[in-house]
Amino acid sequence: MLKRFLFLAVAALAISARPASATSITVTTDTTFTVNWLNTVTNPDLSGSAVFTIANLTATGFDLTVSGVTNSTVATPDINARLISFGFGLTPNFTTYNNVINGSVFSWGFTNFPGFGSVDVCGFSGSNCAGGGGTGLGVGETQAGSMSIHFNGNFTDGVTFSPIPAKFQTANGSLEFEGCIGSCGTVRELDPPTVPEPASLVLFGSGLALAAAKLRRKAA
Repeated sequence: MLKRFLFLAVAALAISARPASATSITVTTDTTFTVNWLNTVTNPDLSGSAVFTIANLTATGFDLTVSGVTNSTVATPDINARLISFGFGLTPNFTTYNNVINGSVFSWGFTNFPGFGSVDVCGFSGSNCAGGGGTGLGVGETQAGSMSIHFNGNFTDGVTFSPIPAKFQTANGSLEFEGCIGSCGTVRELDPPTVPEPASLVLFGSGLALAAAKLRRKAA
């Protein structure tokens, strides 16, 4: 009984400290998927979405079209939330690109996305992937039309998109967070879970010791 209790307690602690999984989708054929961004730490929630379409996928390249980029954050309370950039990593990485068509708001960029060093490509509305004040999509706005690009590389086994973050600028500062494929639900699914502080771990360990002692006395 004591061993079972300690095992479950340690397992619970390990789960609470595990890293969050990243958005990841591996594409091996022509397809379309929707990326949603949701951040629930602000009031109102920050939210947005975009549709990714992969076409003409071969072992040496593919076409990517991004359409319907939307800032779906609600207007009340007004925190001047603007979707200023989004990005994605590619595995394997591309070697070259061509046939670049920028969007009406966002342009293709190839510098690292702030806070997500593994991102290879971004759509930015300012001077680079970091975005910029007063740019991007305001609340309720959608980029007109689409943007597209052709990537060349070794895609014999397909291509993986991960991570797929977005950056919002608000009256309270900027926030960068990862998206999810399909619906994010009502809670930000891809946030790292809360990791106990060292002091909390000490208290947790003390509680385990007391509980174990009680179990031993009962067993005696």
